[in-house]
Amino acid sequence: MKRKTSKLMAFLLSMVMVIAMAVPAMAETVIEEDNAQVQSGTEYSDKVVSVKDTGEDYGMFPIGESTITDNGDGTYKVKLHVTKATYTGFYFGYAEYDASVKTLDVEASEIGDGYADFEFDIPADYLGTYQAVNYWNSKREDWVATTYYLGFKNLEDGSIGEIPTERQGADPIEVEFTVSCKGLIAEDINGLPVAGSVVRAEDIDKNMVITYDEALVALHNTYYEGGAEAGYECSGSWVMKLWGYGTGNFLFFNGIEALQTGVTASVVNDGDILYASVNSDDATYMDYFTTFDKISLNVYEGKTETFNLSGYSGMNGGELTAIAGAEVGLWENGEFVSLDTYTDENGDVTLSFNKSGLYLVTAKGSTQQVVDGAASYTVMETTRDKDGRTVYGKMDWTTYDSYVGYTEKDYGDGAYPYSEIQWISLEDFDAETFDEGYLLYSGNLIMDCPLMAPYCVVVVEEVPHDFKDVPEGSYYEKPVYWALVNDITKGTGDMFYPEKTCTRAEIVTFLWRAAGCPEVDMECEFTDVNKNSYYYKAVLWAVSEGITTGTSETTFSPEKTCTRAEAVTFIWRAEGKPVVTGYENPYSDVADGSYYCKAVLWASAENITKGTGDKFNPKDTCTRAQIVTFIYRDKVQ
Repeated sequence: MKRKTSKLMAFLLSMVMVIAMAVPAMAETVIEEDNAQVQSGTEYSDKVVSVKDTGEDYGMFPIGESTITDNGDGTYKVKLHVTKATYTGFYFGYAEYDASVKTLDVEASEIGDGYADFEFDIPADYLGTYQAVNYWNSKREDWVATTYYLGFKNLEDGSIGEIPTERQGADPIEVEFTVSCKGLIAEDINGLPVAGSVVRAEDIDKNMVITYDEALVALHNTYYEGGAEAGYECSGSWVMKLWGYGTGNFLFFNGIEALQTGVTASVVNDGDILYASVNSDDATYMDYFTTFDKISLNVYEGKTETFNLSGYSGMNGGELTAIAGAEVGLWENGEFVSLDTYTDENGDVTLSFNKSGLYLVTAKGSTQQVVDGAASYTVMETTRDKDGRTVYGKMDWTTYDSYVGYTEKDYGDGAYPYSEIQWISLEDFDAETFDEGYLLYSGNLIMDCPLMAPYCVVVVEEVPHDFKDVPEGSYYEKPVYWALVNDITKGTGDMFYPEKTCTRAEIVTFLWRAAGCPEVDMECEFTDVNKNSYYYKAVLWAVSEGITTGTSETTFSPEKTCTRAEAVTFIWRAEGKPVVTGYENPYSDVADGSYYCKAVLWASAENITKGTGDKFNPKDTCTRAQIVTFIYRDKVQ
């Protein structure tokens, strides 16, 4: 993913045809003994060898007098006599079926004028329908200089066939692809979001591996109007156009990991989850990779779900951290539709899905970060001032024009607010006479990094109404099934028993489950609450939250029937005892100063429950139907 730093380097890198696990198209390879430059312009301090392309057999080495012999121990002896090439210190290796590379660490046994002999063993499981042998320049262990095709076609009976004249390539694979275009999930040719979209990628150059570049070609051919020819362009390892945008400002990911090499050198495997971003143009490579903690979800109507949003600087990398203040919404017809809700300081947001359908949850916004702008190529060392001090600037990657950065305020060697940086063309910059501001002496930037679009595909299904004793259209029908899908309460078989009176144990358990079943580290002082009871943890939580103090210092009375006064008081306390102002007490049986007075007024004002006329009937018992309805109205309505 490295970018060019000058027009000259842009030209040189555009000539790079030598990449990891790809067959080179070698048009102008230079052969020199010392300090040679191989196509990319990379210099070597020791002797190097390049190979002239014969223009035959897709650039294969001509191989003569070569044999493969069964060793009888699960391995095969390979002897190769390779001609039309010059070598010093090359290692051989082979690509397995899973595209992983095994280096054999075998140098040429004999090097002559225009030929080299190699001898090495390969495992028996190397034999299959087709494989390839490759070699690397041993003088640079950190860089794969070249990968040459030396394929062997193996017959179905396990015998060794002739070296093929046509390459078969790796079997096609399926990957999932998501495309973010300037913070919004891209729209495909059918008007659908490109989010987790299945792509069938093929080994285009038949070199036994499928690269990220080949997956991008398949992506565009499948989902972009006009295919890869119209929407995608890659030169060397640099993507110049993505999803029709020719900005060169792109980032790529496999899973949640940013690509560490160019797309032509990165191998992808069956089942990989890939992500490509057309970044915002404000600053190169500064977009923030973001992801929800889940990318797909199946729920029933009425389900409440919490999502966590986290991310990291797409170019600089790092650990995923919570993203606060992101606006959460839905993707609809290529647009972002806000839900008027934002992630909290922990990156969490809670959504309720009350209607069946297919939804794509996403988010947008930015996060302010101090970033290494030089490491991300947002800025770079561009020139020097009159005292010889390094000055940072930027490059326009579409024209390769360079600009010098400066600010009105002096930030010295500290971090520069990116929004305050002004730019002057390098061609117009004169270090001796410049006096328009303070030059940019640091690559550290304070930036509002735009978020790449996260997503979660949510399938919401209708709730199966299986309870025989919950009539359609009853006041408690929706609350009962809402409580069911949110794991707040369940019935028994096909019965819910709505008219059964609700106990104190049941209501605190309902509230505890509605709160997400939080664990509390405390001792239970109630002698009538068994540690193995279903309501044990709920009672501890209710006591710790001040929702209940029990019926005495040592008793909770779990099986005691819950009254209307107790029910609304428990719910009110669970909500933090909200205060109601400007609401007169309409009930003659709710005395001012009673323990439940404020709770009843709040419940009445919030339409959670009403009395009958001027009566609230606080001592009446509550049914299961009534309790789940109270909680539903509090949480949903």
